[in-house]
This record gives sequence, structure tokens and C-alpha cells, in this order.
Amino acid sequence: MKNETKGLLAVTAAALCWSVGGLGIHLVDAPPLVITGWRALFALPVFLPFLAHALRGLESPGRRALAVNGWVWAGAGSYLLTVVCFVFANKLTGAANAILLQYTSPIYVALLSWPLLKERPRWTDLIALCGCVFGMAWFFAGALTPHGLLGNLLALVSGVGFAALALSLRKVAVAAQGVQNAAWIACASLFAVTLGNTFTALVAFPAVLAHGELDGRSFVILAALGAVQIGFSYVLYSAGAVRIRAVVGIVIVALEPILNPIWVALATGILPAKTSMIGGSIIVLSVVLYAVHQAFHESRMRLHQGRIKNSAGVLFCIVVFFSSPPAARAEAFGSDLAPCDPPSPYPLLSPLARPSPLVALRERQRAEGHAEAERTLAIPPTLPEDGDLRGVAVVAHGLNLRPSRMDALANVLTRAGFYVVRVALAGHGGNDAVFARVTRDRYLSDMRAAVCAAAEVAHEQKVPLVLVAFSLGAAVAQDLVNTPAFPRSPFSAQVLFAPAIAVKPFAHAVRLLSFFPALRLPSLNIENYRAAGGTPIAAYNALFASRGALLASSLNGSRIPTLVFLHPDDELVSFQGTRELMEERTLTSWTLEAVDNSGHSLPRTVNHLIIDEASLSKREWERVSARLLEYLP
Repeated sequence: MKNETKGLLAVTAAALCWSVGGLGIHLVDAPPLVITGWRALFALPVFLPFLAHALRGLESPGRRALAVNGWVWAGAGSYLLTVVCFVFANKLTGAANAILLQYTSPIYVALLSWPLLKERPRWTDLIALCGCVFGMAWFFAGALTPHGLLGNLLALVSGVGFAALALSLRKVAVAAQGVQNAAWIACASLFAVTLGNTFTALVAFPAVLAHGELDGRSFVILAALGAVQIGFSYVLYSAGAVRIRAVVGIVIVALEPILNPIWVALATGILPAKTSMIGGSIIVLSVVLYAVHQAFHESRMRLHQGRIKNSAGVLFCIVVFFSSPPAARAEAFGSDLAPCDPPSPYPLLSPLARPSPLVALRERQRAEGHAEAERTLAIPPTLPEDGDLRGVAVVAHGLNLRPSRMDALANVLTRAGFYVVRVALAGHGGNDAVFARVTRDRYLSDMRAAVCAAAEVAHEQKVPLVLVAFSLGAAVAQDLVNTPAFPRSPFSAQVLFAPAIAVKPFAHAVRLLSFFPALRLPSLNIENYRAAGGTPIAAYNALFASRGALLASSLNGSRIPTLVFLHPDDELVSFQGTRELMEERTLTSWTLEAVDNSGHSLPRTVNHLIIDEASLSKREWERVSARLLEYLP
């Protein structure tokens, strides 16, 4: 998913969270400033863990740059201005006046985006803005009154503050391009809203103390408003606002003042006036049409950018492509990795011509701090002297699983006459910093290096190449052989253990945190099987990116003899979903077999973990091992 699309979804989700604020405030009997103070206090426990994780991923220079960045502090001040002025506006003038005048903010953003951000508003932006303003005028027709001049002025200032917040967060991202990385930009926006919320809590705290205790019902409602309607929503907004143009974000959040009274009407039965319903329909229609146009425009631009319009451009690309080394060509095309280089016709000279892919990968892993036992390696390290070689096998591990835990399978293959290349994907060798920065391309690069090394041995020894992979390793390997660089799979057959392809729906919930790649989630795996104490969101992002690319492909690279072992009650992978995938994509060469781990000797049951005798049982492990060797050529 593109950054702009992620930003659009995040800001939309934030607007939906904000929209329940009116209902919550309606149900709480307390002065507005007291409500604001309690919401800010309850929001802090949500902001701080996210901010702490984000700061942990920054080096000291990045943290210092964050602390002295003027636009970050401007965003914090804008947040404070928005919230406090809006509270007082509600106190001094009508609620309709306050909300309508605050949502003049799209006009300020449209006027200031070009001089401040160099983002010229498009004609579609201006039409959407006009639709929102026109709809809002209808929505509050007859409700806007001239009384409460100070309250109206404060509502206008609140609108200026909200516009300044959107502009500040976007300016942080624009100014940091080429200077700071994406992690710093995301951290900066989160730091700004956390700082602004802290200022708001300090300003409103005297009112909270003066009001005294709240009843239990109000306390629960305010806790929910603080954690979700303020905390979680601004985490989403700060992550999304830096990814989209400021005017886009401000148009989307115009949904908030329209949905606010709708939730109140559904809960209390107090229906809005007909003019309000007409105005709300105009705004919703404007935002929906605008979002559809944005998506269409983005896909059309991607198609347009993928074309080269003249022969001079084609010639230039050909010259650049073939004048660069193979590794640079693979990197230039991202996921469209170059296929394995053909083996040298002069085997004795090949070490002088280029290093072995396996040696190069191990050197990279050594530089990253992989422990020797957890690097990509060959098992056994040398070929059998008698030449009695059945085949070459690539063995790949799962997410946050020690690569050496695949040695049980590797030993089964070795005893049967296979030369095994055991893969270790980035981040699974003990380096937490690398684990927090992994991507789909990096996993593909690691897998490709191991597959190419194994393919070279198989070619020279004239034996088949096979794949034995578990969970993440199975998904990445299938993604690799279905990239355009691989017209056909290099494997003769493959055995996949619980491949993370047809994952269960609830597993997708982790994608809500995709904006925080350095955030670590506790691992549910058995402790002595884990590669790290927690799994970073970056690794989940890479897994879902590989899975998404795989399912978007024709799967031609996977149409080889494939045996899939899977527990019917696997916690992550759906047994029925895998069967349906095989039927829908006509994977007639695939065979799905259930495993039984009822006799396992692990401290607790983990149905997804089915890779050795301890995780299954002695009897089931012997059956699975025999079936594995029977299936492979």
C-alpha cells in the first residue's frame, strides 16, 4: 500500500474517532474545560508508550534535532490553541457557532499550502473545499447567530490553530525530506501532538482540581474519550498527516462535525433539522467523491510514471542498466530482483571472478552481528566425498524463530542425502536494530542469495533443488519465485509447514500499527524458540507485503509439486482458507495434509509450531519426516 493511501486511511480513522466526542461530552455533566482536562490526562498514557518506542529507534543526533525543531513546537502550540480556544468558544457562544467557525480551517490550509509548503491546491481540492463549506452552511443554517462576539472570535482562532496543526505536521515531513529518515518524521509528528496534549493538560488541570470528583459514569466516559477519541485518534492523525498533502487531510477531517450530531441523534433520539441533513449529505458526498478521485488519480499517475515516452529515454535507461553491476540492477528495480547469475563455465576460476552468494550473505550477516549459529549456512559445510548426493534443499524459518531451530528438519534431509542451505532472514540473528528495519525487499534479497547459492550447487552436481520452509520463510520463498525476475521456479518440489499465506482475519489487526515499524509486540512463541523477545511491526509489515504481492501475482512460480503440512487449529494460518486458496487459484499440484500435535512436549500448546519432535510428538514427527522424504524427488 502506498504511503499516501495509508495516510488517507489513518486520517479518516482519526476523524471517525473524533466524531464520537460530541456524544461523550453530551453524556458528561461537567464544565467544558474540566472535560478537556480529563480527556488530556487520559490521553497521555496512550501517547507516551508510542512516543517512547518511536524515540527508542532514533540515534542521539536525531533526538536532538527533534527537540530543537521549530515546526514540531509550532505543531504542539497549534494543538493547544485548537483545543483550549474551542472549549472556551463552546462556553461563550452556541455549539453550532463554535463548530462552524472552527471548520473554516480548510480555507486557511488551502490559502497557505502553496506559500508555506509549495503544494499548489488542485482544482479538485478547491471544489471539495467549496463543497464542504457549502454543506456546512446548510448544516448549520439558522443556527449561526451574532451573539457572543468573543466566543465567535475564539472559534475562529480555534480554526486557525487546527489549520496550523495540519500545516506544521506536513511542514515537518517536507522539510525533513533528504535530511531525516521516515522513522524520524513519524516520531516528530507524534512528539508534537504529545507535547501539545501535555500543554493542554497543564492548562486545564486547575479547572479539574477545582471541580472535584466525578461520578463513576462520567469517569468511565471521559477515560474512553481520552484514550480513544483523543489518544488513539491523534496517534493515527500524526502518522497519517505527514503522508498526505495538508489540504487532503483537512478535507477528510471535515467529516467530524457532521458525524458528531448523528451519533448524538442515534443515542438520544434528538434528530437534526432537515437543513442539517441536507448539509451533511453534501459534505459526505464531497469527501467521498474527492477520495475516489484521489485514488483514481494516484493509480493513473503510477501508470503514467511507469512509461518512458521517447526513444532517447529508453536508450538512456538501457545504457544505465547494463553499465551497472548485477547487484545494483536488482536494487534499482526494488522487488523485481534480478534472477540468479548463471554458474561460471570455468568452475576453478569462479571464486576469482565473483564471491559465492552464500559467502557474501554470511559476510553481510556477520557485519550485522548475527551469531555464528544463526547465520545462513550449509549443512553439512562441504559436499559428500562419495558423490552420492540426492539433491540440494533450501530450508527457511518462520517469523521470530531462531534459524537454528530448523536444524531438526535439516538433519532429516542431510541423513537422506540432501545438501542443505539453511536460510537466516534479516533480524533473526540477534540484532534488534536490524530487525526493526526489515522490509519485504530485504527478505527477498536474503532469500534470493540463499536460493541462488543452492541452485549453483544443484546445477554443478546435476541434482534437483527443493524447498522446505516454515511460515514466514514459506511466504517469502513463494513471493520470490513469483516475481517477474523468475519466469519459472528453480525448485523441483517443495514442502511447506504452516505457510503464512492464507492467514486468519484477526491476524490482520496488527496492520493497524503499520505506521510504527519499531514498535515491538510480545511474541507468543515458546521462549527458547524465539529469535528475539518481541516482534517488531516492521517484520509484520514485510510479511504482509510479501503475502500481498504473492496473492496479486498469477502464482505460476508456485505451480510445482507442493506438500503443505498444517494443523487444523493453527493460531495464525487458516486450514480451510488454505484449502480454498488451492481451489480458487487452481493449485492442482498442491497437497494439504493435517498434522496432530496432541503428544507434544512443549511447555504449552502452540499449534502453529510444527517443525520438530518436541512440537509434534515422536510418533507424529516420524510420520511427517517419512512423508517429507517420500514426497521429495
